[in-house]
Amino acid sequence: MNDNTMTHGADCSRPPPDSKLVKPGWLRLKCPECAHVGSVAYVAPVANATPEREPRPITTSNYRCPEHHDIEVNWRGRGCPICAEAKRAPKASPWAELEAL
Repeated sequence: MNDNTMTHGADCSRPPPDSKLVKPGWLRLKCPECAHVGSVAYVAPVANATPEREPRPITTSNYRCPEHHDIEVNWRGRGCPICAEAKRAPKASPWAELEAL
């Protein structure tokens, strides 16, 4: 630490001060011999940056059709167009009802 950052007593031998992080960006310095206090701005050393991982692909749903694993469905398992087409019942045409009369 720079000795100009704090004042010392008249008979102090100016040993290295004790430091304590007070709040982000500031250190409180205290002389162990004469107990005078000072503060100094502090910038934390930057640690080795960890390499960033590749981002995961964003999917709209984590739920998949039990029969067609590549198709997304809602949480109830509904919404697969292939299954919906297979389960759709054929509807009678309105003309078939009129002919029956």
